[in-house]
Amino acid sequence: MILASKNIGDSQINEVIKGLRTYGGLRSLDLSGNRITDEGVQLLAKAVCEAPRLELLLLANNKITERCIEPLAATLRTNKTLKVLDL
Repeated sequence: MILASKNIGDSQINEVIKGLRTYGGLRSLDLSGNRITDEGVQLLAKAVCEAPRLELLLLANNKITERCIEPLAATLRTNKTLKVLDL
């Protein structure tokens, strides 16, 4: 699913999470170039843990800092299919 540069911020991240749950077979999610902050990434990280087929997550060029590293690291420990995480 390509949602790059769609002006998505933390207030819209719950809709993205619903999409992840609805489309359980989703293999890639491109959220690069949006306005997502650490808060949104923390919510997204929890959902990615439950995405059984997601292999690619692109988050580059958002408003994230090193504070989101721990939730994303936990995601990598839990989600064994995620192969690419671009920050």
